[in-house]
Amino acid sequence: MAKNKNIKKRSNEVSSDRPSKKSAISEDADEGLASDDASEASGTDDPCLALIEEESGTAHPSAERVDRSAELLTKEKYADALEEATGVIETLPPLPVVARAALVRGRALLKQAAAAGDDGREDLYEAAWNAFGLSNRLNPYCEEAMKELEDVTKLMGELRPPEPPSEVAEADVDVLVVGAGAAGVGCALMLTQTFGLETSRVLLAERGAGAGESFRRWPAEMRFISPSFNQQGWTDSFDLNAVAHGTSPAYSIHSEHPTGKEYAKYLAAIVDTHGLEMRKLTEVTAVRAVGKQNPLFSVDLRSKAEDGKETTETLSARYVIWAAGEFQYPRLVQEGLVGSENCLHNSQVHSWAKLPGDDFIIIGGYESGVDAAVNLAKAGKKCKVLASTPCWCIKTADPSTELAPFTAGRLRDVMEPGFNPKPQLFAPLRVVSVTKVEKGGFNVSAAWSDTDEELAHAPLRDLSHMVPAETPGKPGSALVLHTPHPPVLCTGFEGSVAAAARHLFTFADENHPRRGCLGDAPLLTEDDESIATPGIFLVGPAVQHAEFSFCFVYKFRQRFAVVAKAICEGLGIDTKAAVAECRTNNMYLDDFNRCEDVCGEVC
Repeated sequence: MAKNKNIKKRSNEVSSDRPSKKSAISEDADEGLASDDASEASGTDDPCLALIEEESGTAHPSAERVDRSAELLTKEKYADALEEATGVIETLPPLPVVARAALVRGRALLKQAAAAGDDGREDLYEAAWNAFGLSNRLNPYCEEAMKELEDVTKLMGELRPPEPPSEVAEADVDVLVVGAGAAGVGCALMLTQTFGLETSRVLLAERGAGAGESFRRWPAEMRFISPSFNQQGWTDSFDLNAVAHGTSPAYSIHSEHPTGKEYAKYLAAIVDTHGLEMRKLTEVTAVRAVGKQNPLFSVDLRSKAEDGKETTETLSARYVIWAAGEFQYPRLVQEGLVGSENCLHNSQVHSWAKLPGDDFIIIGGYESGVDAAVNLAKAGKKCKVLASTPCWCIKTADPSTELAPFTAGRLRDVMEPGFNPKPQLFAPLRVVSVTKVEKGGFNVSAAWSDTDEELAHAPLRDLSHMVPAETPGKPGSALVLHTPHPPVLCTGFEGSVAAAARHLFTFADENHPRRGCLGDAPLLTEDDESIATPGIFLVGPAVQHAEFSFCFVYKFRQRFAVVAKAICEGLGIDTKAAVAECRTNNMYLDDFNRCEDVCGEVC
C-alpha cells in the first residue's frame, strides 16, 4: 500500500514510556468470540469510543441512573440515592473483564478489516484502535493490548490519504514556520518527532543568525523568571522551560534561571540533534493565500549570505505557522505618552551594568520594569520606577499577572536596609509626557491615580517583606521628575503579529464581546488557527483564549500538539497515537477549565 510522503516510520512510540510487566489478563483471549455483530463497531455506536472520549458527550446508559441518584441526594432522599448508586455499581462488570472484552473486540475488527478491502477499512481500523486503546487504559500493563495498539497505529499510518489538488500536492513544503525561537523550534519538533512529518517537509525560517535570536538579544543580566529543574521521571511534569518532553534546559545547560544566551544554545542543540530544517538569516517578507479549496500559500523569502549578499526566493507551503515572537518588535511609540520617542526601550539595552549614566527613570512596572530596576541597582545606579499599579504588592491567581517569586525576591534583596542605592518605587502613576530639556536631560510628567484597589487575601505572605514604596500623592495631582538620561520604557511589546502579520489575522474591535479578555490579541479558532486566513496558525506568547494568556513556555508548549493535530489531519494523516502520547506527556491542552484558580482561601 502506498505510503504518504509526509509520514516517517514510527515504531514503539505509542507506549514506549509505559512499564513492561507481565500481562494481568489471560494470554489466551479467544479470537473466536468475535461475531458478525462486530461490523456495527465501525459506526457511531462504538462503545469503546464512548468510554474513551468523555468529552464527546456520548452518555453511557448507566449515566442516567447516576444522575437520578444525584438528584435524589439533593432532595435528601438518602436511602433511595444509596440504593440507586449501588445498583449502578453492581450491574457493571469488573474492569479486567471489560479490558479483555475490548481486546477481543479489537481483534475481531481487524479480522473484518483484512477481508474488507479498501472500502470501509479505515473505519474498522479506527474502531479497533478505540478498542485496543480502551483495553490499554483499563489495564496499562497488558502487553497484548500494547502490541495490538502499536500494530494498528502503524496500519492506520499506511492508509493512503485523499489526493489533494496537484498544485497543493506539489507544494515545496508542507509547513513553513516563521521564527526559530522557543515556539517555532518546539512546534517544528512536535510536527516531525511526534506527529511523524518528514523533517524535509517542515521548514524553519529564521531572520537571525540562528535559533533563539531574540534570546541572544536579551540584556546580559536578564534571566528566565520561571525555574528550570529536571524532575522528569519523578513527576508527571517536566522542566518548565523545556519546549519538548524529554528535554531540559536545567540538565543541558545546568542553570535554574537561564540567561538568554544560555537558552539560545539549548534551542540550537535541539535543531542540530533532531536535524530540523532551518534557514538562518532568512526573513519572510510576504505571505499570500493562493489556495482555492485547500490551504496553500506563496511565501517570499529574503536571505542574506555570510558575505552580505542578499537573494530572494518564493516558496509554496500548504500551511504557515507564525512563531516570530515579541521581543524583536518593541512598542517604541506609546499611545497616550507624549514624547515617548525620547525614551530608550528596555529591549534596546545590551547590558544594564554597561548602560552609560548613573541615574534613570523607568516607565512601567511588572517583570520588565522591576528587572530593570533590580539590575540597575545592583550595578550601583540610581533609579525611580513609575508604574501604573503597585505590582510589587499585588497577588493574583494567574502567575502571568503578578510578579514572579524570583523577581519579587530579587526586588526585596535590593530594598534591604543595608543595600544602596535602593530603587524608588512610585505607584499608581500615569505618565503623560517626556520632554527634552534645553539645558540637558529630560522631564517626566505624571499624574497620580486612585489607590482604592483592594489587595488580594494573602495570609501566608509575610507582610514584613512588603517592599517599601513612595507615598502616593492625591489622585489627579501632578508629579514631575527630572533625569539626566533618556527614560527607560518598560511598557511591553507590539509583537510580530501586530507589526508584521496583521493582514493575516483579525483582531477584536471595541464592540467585540471578547474585547475585554483578549485586549490586542488576535482572534483564533480552538486550534489556534487564524479566523481571517485558514491555514495560518499562531504559536507562542501571543496566543490567548478568553482570559487565558499563554505567555510562559510551560503554557504555550501545551498548544503545539493542538496545532500539529489540525495541520496533520489537513494533510490526511492519522493523529490518534500522537495525540494520545502528548496527553500522556502533559503536552496537549484543550480543556481550559483546569487552568482556572484552584487555590483555597488559605493560600
